[in-house]
Amino acid sequence: MQPNKNNKKIDELEKIISDSVNTTDALTDVMDKFNTKIIFKTFDNVKRSGVEGSKILTILLILPFYQVASIRALFKSGLQKVIGKKDVYYDFKNNEKINWRMLLNLIACRFMKIMQSDSTVETNKIRAFIFDDSPIEKTTKKTEGVSLIHDHVTGRFIFGYKLLVCGYFDGTSFIPIDFSLHREKGNALETAQHTCKTALGKLEKAKAILATAKANKTQKKKKLKSLRTDVGKVSGKTQQNKIEVAEKMCAKAEDEFLSAQKEVVKKKRQLQNALHHVQETEKKHPAYGLSKTDKKEQYRKTRKKNTYGYERFKESDCSKIDNMLNMLRRAVKNGFVADYVLTDSWFFCYELLYTLCHIAKGQIHLISMVKMGNQKFTMLQNGKEYSIKSLLKLFERKAQYCKKLKAHYIKVQSTYKGIRVNMFYVKMGRSNDWKLLVTTDLNLNFIKLLEVYKIRWSIEVFFKEGKQHLKLGQSLSQNFDAQIADITMSMVQYIMLCYYKRIHYQQSMGYLFADISKEMIEKNIAERLWDAFVELQSIIGDIAGFDVLDIYQELFRKKETAEIIKRIFISPTQIINAA
Repeated sequence: MQPNKNNKKIDELEKIISDSVNTTDALTDVMDKFNTKIIFKTFDNVKRSGVEGSKILTILLILPFYQVASIRALFKSGLQKVIGKKDVYYDFKNNEKINWRMLLNLIACRFMKIMQSDSTVETNKIRAFIFDDSPIEKTTKKTEGVSLIHDHVTGRFIFGYKLLVCGYFDGTSFIPIDFSLHREKGNALETAQHTCKTALGKLEKAKAILATAKANKTQKKKKLKSLRTDVGKVSGKTQQNKIEVAEKMCAKAEDEFLSAQKEVVKKKRQLQNALHHVQETEKKHPAYGLSKTDKKEQYRKTRKKNTYGYERFKESDCSKIDNMLNMLRRAVKNGFVADYVLTDSWFFCYELLYTLCHIAKGQIHLISMVKMGNQKFTMLQNGKEYSIKSLLKLFERKAQYCKKLKAHYIKVQSTYKGIRVNMFYVKMGRSNDWKLLVTTDLNLNFIKLLEVYKIRWSIEVFFKEGKQHLKLGQSLSQNFDAQIADITMSMVQYIMLCYYKRIHYQQSMGYLFADISKEMIEKNIAERLWDAFVELQSIIGDIAGFDVLDIYQELFRKKETAEIIKRIFISPTQIINAA
């Protein structure tokens, strides 16, 4: 919001930050609640001398609350005499022996313990794990591990990472509990390499067949030679018939051998073509979008295999699906209890369904958007397998209308690779586009399904607010370990702010620095304005043929729309609840 001398609304957090005494009191209170002294103390053993790790972590945590943007800015403020040298902080963030994942988990678990001890917390609210990724752009290709990635929001290709986040919604608040950074080789090169790998596999198989054919040919020849040698000892028509049969078998073995030889030659040619295609593709679309010069200039660090930094960097080349499943298992193991896993269409896969069936005794259900692609589902009614579009065509005329949500929907009972699911085709308003939601919770009706799925949008709020106010992913360090450290601290700060706002305003995080009115009447006015806005939005969507689900998605991603909403005192929490 632009400064306005006539505007009497002052953000409560900005009040605290503007007053160093209030800031210190508020931070001390929150940090005491989270037992940061005890939690941070566990990281003292990573440094043998100098400033203790717990003190470094404390300073890294409080920087944004004193409007200090970086370590460099901190030392320009004139506090270097009491907090050690600048390199101490850089070395700490670059230390691959620090378990940043454990730190985030300890803070997240502490948040849940504090909230569970609150007698006013409702226990019947929906709890969910939410997975999504977001692009992290970097200003230089020299940063360790960066690659050319696609930003689906802007449609641009940028250099940076994909940040995959596992978030937890406890019924009121969203908090991040785990994450991984990823780089991308590039679709064209990965496709060419996959073709090459397939060609190599076929060649190995052809060679194995050739070896078998050669052995068979040798065996048949020995047998024929043996029979011919015995002609002088054993004569007669029977012996002659055996020789004729052996000759035919030998000729057949020879044909099989020659055919196998030709197949090996053919597969070798295919492999050579595939290798040539990989070379040509790498010239046009180099791995990770980096030229040979870029790769040489990119920062590199040698890490010992038994360190946490080595494991985190290794994750950057793992598939996001594998990392998502590992995060899910860790979250359940660490005691987070959820009713659902919520994902968008990119993360829907059999592996996720299978994992959910085998952890937490199958009590966690999936609700996911699914691409209108070539996946096949087996209809429960007749046991036949259909593609997504074929099923839609089969039931489109039987679509039902939900007056409350102004949406058409189709429910199809089916299985996906043997796992029982319900499919919900959805068409909002007057839009002509159908979307598909799949759930393993067979008791959900259409209205309840959308009410639960809209919780997923809280992770979009986290990405936007974290980047805008807590410098999420904006680390300038070229060291991958420092990137992990800065993202972890941004998430820890988010969790603590979430707690502070929830305690003081009895609501979930919403905008971290959004304008909060002093008077409750202003809040009531804002809620009524939002209700009217939602109604108007639905009407406009009907007239123009827009999909309301797409509109809500964009509300969280575009900064311009967020600024407009802030002018009428609306928080993302109200958006999620009203959607």
